[in-house]
Amino acid sequence: MRNNIKLFDGCWLLFDAYQQQPTTNKRQTNKNMKFLKITILFFAAAAMFSCSSKKIAYFRDINTAALTAQVPDPVIKVGDILSIIVSGGDQNVVAQFNLPFASTSSYGELSGTAGGSQRLQPYIVEKDGTVNIPVLGKITVSGLARQDAVEVIQNKLLAYINKPIVTIQYMNFKVSVLGEVAKPGTYQVTDEKITFPQALGLAGDLTIYGKRNNILLIREKAGGEKEFVRIDLTKADILSSDYYYIKQNDIIYVEPNKTRILSSSSAAITISLSVVSSLASLTALSISIYNNTK
Repeated sequence: MRNNIKLFDGCWLLFDAYQQQPTTNKRQTNKNMKFLKITILFFAAAAMFSCSSKKIAYFRDINTAALTAQVPDPVIKVGDILSIIVSGGDQNVVAQFNLPFASTSSYGELSGTAGGSQRLQPYIVEKDGTVNIPVLGKITVSGLARQDAVEVIQNKLLAYINKPIVTIQYMNFKVSVLGEVAKPGTYQVTDEKITFPQALGLAGDLTIYGKRNNILLIREKAGGEKEFVRIDLTKADILSSDYYYIKQNDIIYVEPNKTRILSSSSAAITISLSVVSSLASLTALSISIYNNTK
């Protein structure tokens, strides 16, 4: 950017020098002036492209980044909706530990499926942090990682089933992406190991008007406390940070840049001027009609 400024200064010095030349050869001077103006415009366009491309490009220092982000293991919370399936050798025995089947139309929005297909009903983690599994009764799962919850339920099943298999999946793992993205909204995620860039990809990536160096991440911590983090996508630090992987119910907000704000202000001013112009025209018409009726 500083080099571009120096180039501009040099061009303007040349411009002043041409202006101060004697007018003995006006035709040559005019040609030189045209060439100089084209050169200045070229450097101006190049400078604008250089500055804007730096603001738009992601992970510019990726060659110096340590790409060692730790994959998180989501913790089950109160209100989570879980699919818990018990399986084993004897299907008649394991069937009593599963909830009955239900149409996915009731949970289509959560499961990401449509139509009248059948699947086991989901469990909702109650306020006391438990799920009520048939035969086994209430089992505390809140505060446990998914694999830990699997082991707790499997240990309970050993009294009834030889080598039981328990599968737990989140049915309400979602992320909200708002602001200057192509498709803002809340997205259901089937794989809990989704990254920050992948979440933005679900929303169609940032628009050209989105601030890439100041993206807000809102994350709910244990106990309901909110954490607010600013992410700079132009740097590769995110690839090795604790925020590279999205957690359940994360909210991503992309702020508009100055160009978007100015364009919105200009649009508002244009609308206001149009309204004023229309009112002025109506007023003039009313006065004209009034004067003609006298």
